[in-house]
Amino acid sequence: MTPADFKSHYENIHVPLMKSLMGDNFPICHARRYLTEALQPVSSGPLVGVDCITELTWRDKEHFQNFMAASSEASVAEKVAADCSMFMDMTKETVSTVVDEYRATTA
Repeated sequence: MTPADFKSHYENIHVPLMKSLMGDNFPICHARRYLTEALQPVSSGPLVGVDCITELTWRDKEHFQNFMAASSEASVAEKVAADCSMFMDMTKETVSTVVDEYRATTA
């Protein structure tokens, strides 16, 4: 799959699917940052082969927990897994982490 095909599927199929499945549990922000191929590291490293970094934001811990519970329901998990297999390489690891503090420095 080309980077353009990946982005198209993510934007036009995956995100609308997740919004429909999650309803009120959908994050208040679902930011996608697509890596520019020319800027990816030449040598092996943590970002080699990464197409996108996604950042999800919830109102609070309860909103996050509701999302996790809803996404774990069998019927939802099956639909999400089926869609992910259409545009993601499921043989590669997907890394997720939870952070509780955000800081930004601006000019």
